[in-house]
Amino acid sequence: MLNRLLTLRQAASALPRQGVVGRGLLSRGAPRGYRATGAFWADKEEGESGDSADTQGDEDISVGEEDAGTSQLEARVEELESELKESQSKYVGILAEMENVRRIAKNDVEKANTYAIQKFAKSLLGVSDNLARAVESVGSDILEGGENPELAALHEGVTLTENELLKVFKQNGIEKFGSVGDDFDPNKHDAMFEYVDENLDAGKVGQLIQVGYSFKDRVLRPAQVGTTKSN
Repeated sequence: MLNRLLTLRQAASALPRQGVVGRGLLSRGAPRGYRATGAFWADKEEGESGDSADTQGDEDISVGEEDAGTSQLEARVEELESELKESQSKYVGILAEMENVRRIAKNDVEKANTYAIQKFAKSLLGVSDNLARAVESVGSDILEGGENPELAALHEGVTLTENELLKVFKQNGIEKFGSVGDDFDPNKHDAMFEYVDENLDAGKVGQLIQVGYSFKDRVLRPAQVGTTKSN
């Protein structure tokens, strides 16, 4: 037994001090307790290098995917902002249109309320004309003479009726216009004829045939007149 141990010790002493890299030989640089060969260490280094390459590749893929996702999000944000601007523009247009409709409707209602009695008032103008003719048909000399008290009383009643009607007209915005000497206005007067009048300048109302009436800011009936002209 002792001889066998000595033989093994001598064989170990005969081996070279430097580590030999090769298959089946003990590497001097291997960690203590490991019986590893050069091939083992080469495979280990190749594995570690492959793992590093895989890790770097995974990181590159992750960065690429992140960049692609960011680009998609930015494109979506731009698309939504464009849709928002378009919606806001449409909303402002709808508001403006609604405001115009509301204003037009309000004006229509105001005009309808303001001029609701225009047709009725125009139908009463003939009544006013007849009352005026009745009053003018009786001369002042007859009334002052006192020879016909019944006629004077009737004349007074007709005059009061005419005045009351004109008062109601005025309360509702209806007023009489047209008199000799007024400037001729084609929007308010109907010129029935022209004549030369030495007492009036040209373009004046020389004769009043029928009075006119206005209703608020409108001409309810133009006055029929004769206008003056120059020689």
